[in-house]
Amino acid sequence: MKYLIGILIFISSLEVFSQQTIDVIGVYRESGSTGGGSVGGASYYILENHHFVIIAYATIIYGKWEINEKDVLILHPINPPVFRIYGRYNPNIKSGAKIMFQNFESERSFIQINEETIFIPVFNEDANCLSYPNVANFSQKTESISLATIKEIHKFQVKNNANDFIAIYHHGKDTYKPFMFQITPQGLIANQGKVMKKKSLKMLEEEEKSYIVEIQKSVDANRNYLYVNHLYNNFDKYDTEVEQQYIYDKNKNAYLHKLSYKPNEENEKLQDAYNRDAFLYKYLELMVDEKVKKKFEIASKPLFRATCE
Repeated sequence: MKYLIGILIFISSLEVFSQQTIDVIGVYRESGSTGGGSVGGASYYILENHHFVIIAYATIIYGKWEINEKDVLILHPINPPVFRIYGRYNPNIKSGAKIMFQNFESERSFIQINEETIFIPVFNEDANCLSYPNVANFSQKTESISLATIKEIHKFQVKNNANDFIAIYHHGKDTYKPFMFQITPQGLIANQGKVMKKKSLKMLEEEEKSYIVEIQKSVDANRNYLYVNHLYNNFDKYDTEVEQQYIYDKNKNAYLHKLSYKPNEENEKLQDAYNRDAFLYKYLELMVDEKVKKKFEIASKPLFRATCE
């Protein structure tokens, strides 16, 4: 009889803990480099809407979480697409187009304009000592842009007379596999055995809370645009904010801040020009028209040659 009671108590305790594992909402801090697939020195924000945010040095990861039948918390990152292109109509470009390339130097990548037969390497192999920004000018009107890795081609269709573009390459360094943590009464345990204790989200400073909320809004809204100044500094702004604080200049196809814009400042060499958000261009994301895995002809000369020699 005592043996049976002991078994029932043990089963009951497991059921109680199983219910407690649902309550993983909170923030978990990690110090130093931990290995085991986690992000060293990170803060893990497990949110009520089954979303999560991970913040570490120069890193923000967002995604959705679930708990499996073994009381393992699984964080599924939402990884960006391999390529993104944003475009706008630039009234100063009378013919042709220009493209600014971001993050293309680390891995081999290629571009094709208007379905020409050949693909051009964006950078030379082992590119280093880069200048900024990396902007290429094209003489022909751009109707389509194809960006490619060595394995796959992504074709983008150009609309609305766009002739000024920002292309972004999210290569392997920007993608993450799921993170897994064992849930225990003491906290979360990664496969290296260190325990991260839970702290209530309500205990966070207001500034930290606001930052997490803004990250959620940015991802959940799935914004298909960028607000960028003339030196290609991207500012985290929403349409509603810009409509309230800026005036649209049709001739420049740009937005001028009502209070801080200085006449013709985009053509002046101001000391803090890169960090100023008084003059902004709006770039709209181009949709991927087609993805194809096939071999293609590669030109011998890259768009950019970057070397320290």
